[in-house]
Amino acid sequence: MALSRETFAGSTLRIHHVHCRPDHAACGPLEHSSVDGMALPLRGLFVKHGWRDERIVADPCRALFFKAGEPYRVSHPVGGDECLFLEPAGELAERLAAAPEVTVLSEAMLLERKQLARGLEHRLASRLEAEERALALLGSLAQDVSRPASARERSRRAERVEAAQIAIARHPGRAWKLGELADEAGCSPFYLARTFHSVVGMPLHRYELRARLAAALDAVLDTSNDLTTIALDLAFSSHSHFTHVFRRTFGMTPSALRKHGRRARS
Repeated sequence: MALSRETFAGSTLRIHHVHCRPDHAACGPLEHSSVDGMALPLRGLFVKHGWRDERIVADPCRALFFKAGEPYRVSHPVGGDECLFLEPAGELAERLAAAPEVTVLSEAMLLERKQLARGLEHRLASRLEAEERALALLGSLAQDVSRPASARERSRRAERVEAAQIAIARHPGRAWKLGELADEAGCSPFYLARTFHSVVGMPLHRYELRARLAAALDAVLDTSNDLTTIALDLAFSSHSHFTHVFRRTFGMTPSALRKHGRRARS
């Protein structure tokens, strides 16, 4: 029995959490995926049986590509499994079509997959963070023949990144989506996510969060606004979410920082 639920839907991809609990270890019925997509096993293991008797073991150390319309069967020799199924669209879907059927994940990709799964499961990640992490994973899995960037391309990248930075600075309290920032920059979401990281040295979602936290410092120390109001104005889901992120970043809660600032002024 396979249970699937959609955990993210954006302009560039959809993410499904699939949990299989088979009644037996034998091969199941013939099936096929309706879309191209990448399966990222989280727990357990399954075996994909191709129509020419190929067998591919899918476990948490690997990513497995499913081509739309291609028939296969699945068996579970050691019980069930859980996985994320990433369904890309547009530019990335075309690039992913050239990816190998199975890829061994690097240590960095294992961590990225775990952070993505945890962020979705516990609703810890913003939409921007979830989409960017998923695109980074898929971009690593897609075959990419790298070549040195020309001066014109470097200038183009800088312009796109600058446009995204300006948009964030103008509206630091907005819960940006990757597609919205890509529209501001005049490029595809996949291009912006990859370019921003390479130019700035950090993921776009982390930069956007840093901008919101910088605005939060001003609001906490320079105004008397209620902390819940500050949290909601800066696109945090609640006072507790704001407090958790603030303390993790600055080492103290917003209320503690405000009290400290008042004592310093007095």
